[in-house]
Amino acid sequence: MDILKLFTDFSGKKWYEQLAGFIVIVLLFVIVRAAFSEDSLIEGLTNDKSDSTSSRPTPDVMVDPLKKRNDELRHHLRLDTDDDKYQTHYEDIIIHQEEWCNLEILKAISDEKHTSSNSKKHMALVERVNKLQEYKKSLEESMKFVDSQ
Repeated sequence: MDILKLFTDFSGKKWYEQLAGFIVIVLLFVIVRAAFSEDSLIEGLTNDKSDSTSSRPTPDVMVDPLKKRNDELRHHLRLDTDDDKYQTHYEDIIIHQEEWCNLEILKAISDEKHTSSNSKKHMALVERVNKLQEYKKSLEESMKFVDSQ
């Protein structure tokens, strides 16, 4: 009981009354600050503020660098030529990667150590197969892109 006397201040209030008062003051401060705050969230690629000197680029300014970057990458990959030789090589790469995925999936599901009742190993197998399937979908999308060039 002597310990509780230590938490009694000069006005006679107990420590838990003081703590409750402090929490109320902090909550009021947070609510008032949130209600009157000038900070606002601006969605990407928009500029809701009428300040024309904003350092944020507008979408029309961003298009040219993106187009230039894509043209440089297309040139680096030699997709900008009329020669279909490189396109054929990219298609072959994608075909071989897809074959590799299929073989890895077949190897994973036919592996004897994964046929046991160990659920952790089985879940690891399922995750690996799912990742390989996702990679195959990416390869299919890449093949569509290469074919469109």
